[in-house]
Amino acid sequence: MYGEVFGIPWLTLLVIAAVVIYAGFFLGFFRSMQKTAKRRKKRLFDAITGAFQRNTLQSIEDIRNLYQGVFRISGENEFYYRGLVRALKEYLVDLSAGSVEAEVADNEKAIVRQNAAAWKEILTSYIKQIERTSPYSELPQIERSIMTDIVGFLEANKKQDVERKLGDLANAIQLREDAFARISKANRWSIPLAIIGFVLTILFGIISIVR
Repeated sequence: MYGEVFGIPWLTLLVIAAVVIYAGFFLGFFRSMQKTAKRRKKRLFDAITGAFQRNTLQSIEDIRNLYQGVFRISGENEFYYRGLVRALKEYLVDLSAGSVEAEVADNEKAIVRQNAAAWKEILTSYIKQIERTSPYSELPQIERSIMTDIVGFLEANKKQDVERKLGDLANAIQLREDAFARISKANRWSIPLAIIGFVLTILFGIISIVR
């Protein structure tokens, strides 16, 4: 009724084209996000290395300014501290593995190698300062609250309260694991269903036009 192209109904070809375009856009969007995150991480690491080399990294405020500048963050909250601590720990891993040295120019490699131990010590002290400001910042809010309570009860030598909170922590971890499993299961179907929904929308739109 609607004609064919190389023996294939043109409506089928339109649906296939819509799927290809949508899938390409979807993948392109996520790849763009990944590239942006990777680029900002490299900028931060390069900035930290450069600040160490120029001896301009004098305090934890300098680290915060670099992080806020690269990631364009204006305020400080639990996500800010979590991201900052994670970034510093990842830099420490790269520094220990020699990745930081590999990124600098040949005439700077010796400087990085000679000062790596001192830089690790400085960054470790900054991480400890941040964690004292926002204890367990890398944990979700519920688990972080429980851990804070446990530390308080330990200092007060309240063994029963510690045991009770450990039970709460175990329950919170179990609930988190169950929720993660449900989300992972749902995500397996979310993208295919989104594509099918998009394709059906295009299909019904085309049918309504040709009618």
